[in-house]
Amino acid sequence: MAAITEADIRGLWRRDYIKIPAKDPTFEDHDTAVYWFQADGLYADLRIPKALQDDTGNLTEHNLKAAIASAEGFAGISDVSHNRCTWKRFINLQGPEPQPDIGDLARDPEALETGMLETGLDDAYLEYWHHLEKNAPEGRAYVSNEGDLGVLIHSRTHFLVAIDKPEKCSEKTTIKEQKEGLSLEDVIQRSGHYCLGEFMNGKAVVRLSNLPMLVGIELFESDNRDNAALTFRGVWDGEEVTPRPFKTINTTEFENRARNTP
Repeated sequence: MAAITEADIRGLWRRDYIKIPAKDPTFEDHDTAVYWFQADGLYADLRIPKALQDDTGNLTEHNLKAAIASAEGFAGISDVSHNRCTWKRFINLQGPEPQPDIGDLARDPEALETGMLETGLDDAYLEYWHHLEKNAPEGRAYVSNEGDLGVLIHSRTHFLVAIDKPEKCSEKTTIKEQKEGLSLEDVIQRSGHYCLGEFMNGKAVVRLSNLPMLVGIELFESDNRDNAALTFRGVWDGEEVTPRPFKTINTTEFENRARNTP
């Protein structure tokens, strides 16, 4: 069977499940909504717990805080060699990366066109990915005046945006670990913005996000998605604010800004 290349992984993927056979043979997660959007080098990833996928209006403040704090998202640059992919996380919702994100990829022999297995280094986990959209997407990196980094991956119909502070990757604890000492507002303020959505009538509408108050909003004007500057709308620091401009940067500057953050 032919080796998996960078061209093979481009597109929008949805994770069907994850298993951790080496650590817990009984563990399987089919409920977390996990999407990975891969462009040429740049990628973005969003992982939303079940509690944030439906109407959150009935959640207590404590449960909503816990759900938001447990969401995951990250973005950066990937590299594939000999069926092994390394995803470098230059921004990460949960802050420090516990270990390098490296997985061995293999096509599903029963679904060669749509299915792919990812086995973590040293068999640490097993994930099954389903190829939702194969059209080669566009990917761009951005920076705001405040130094926040962003990644936009998009096709003609869908997008995934990741916006966060690069300095979070050097923190010693994650939002999930900090949540008991934080208020709901604190958790929202410390969370980045990770949004999956679709283009509808010239608008980029959020359908899934780590922050439920972003779902349904127009994050940016889809006609401007390929411009050198892009203005993101939404909720910042827990409240609606003036639309926020970002400018495009190349992948070298993106990596340098991420790595040179104190």
